[in-house]
Amino acid sequence: MSFGRQRYVHVSVDNFSGAVYASAHTGEKSSDAMKHLIQAFSLLGIPESIKTDNGPTYTSKEFRSFLQQWGVEHKTGIPYSPTEDNFEISDTVWYTGEVGKLNIQPTSTEIQNPEIPIRVKHYPIALEGQKGLKPVVENSVHQEVLESCVSPQNTPILPVKKPDGSYRLVQDLRAVNQRTITHFPGVAKPDTS
Repeated sequence: MSFGRQRYVHVSVDNFSGAVYASAHTGEKSSDAMKHLIQAFSLLGIPESIKTDNGPTYTSKEFRSFLQQWGVEHKTGIPYSPTEDNFEISDTVWYTGEVGKLNIQPTSTEIQNPEIPIRVKHYPIALEGQKGLKPVVENSVHQEVLESCVSPQNTPILPVKKPDGSYRLVQDLRAVNQRTITHFPGVAKPDTS
C-alpha cells in the first residue's frame, strides 16, 4: 500500500507539553517544512523558538524568512543530533518493551458533533497485506494493546510494507482530525512566495 505522493513525514515535538504533531508531505524541501509548521502552529500554538538540524531544508533563506514572519527564534544543531544543547525528550515517551503501555497521562480531545459517529469505509486490502498484518494484530492483541470491540466509530487501517518485508499497521485518522476541536485558534497562512 502506498500513500501516493505524500510519503515524507514531518514531526514536531513540543518540549513543554510533550505533545507530538506529525504530518505527511510530498517532500523534504523548505516549503514542505513550512506547510508542516503552519499545521503544527495551528494545533500546538506558535512557539517562542524551534530547534532543527542544520540541513538545507532549515538553513534556506526562505525558511529563515518564514520563521521571522512568525516571530519564532530558530536554533540549529548538528544534523541528525536532536539531543545536543540539553534538548531532551522525556524518557516516558520511549519504548521500554511494553508496547502501548507508556506511563504518561493520556491526552483527551474533543470532537465536533460527538453524537454523530465517525465512520469511514475501509479501503480494500490486498491478500498480501492482510497476511502481513495478521501477526501484527495477533501480537498487539497478545500484548493487550488491541482488544475486540463493537463500536459505531470506524476508521480505516492500512498495511504498510517495511523494507525488511514485514508490515506496519497504520490507522487513517484524517476524518478524526477534521472533527477535532483544537485548543488554539486557526492560524492564517502567511505569504510564503
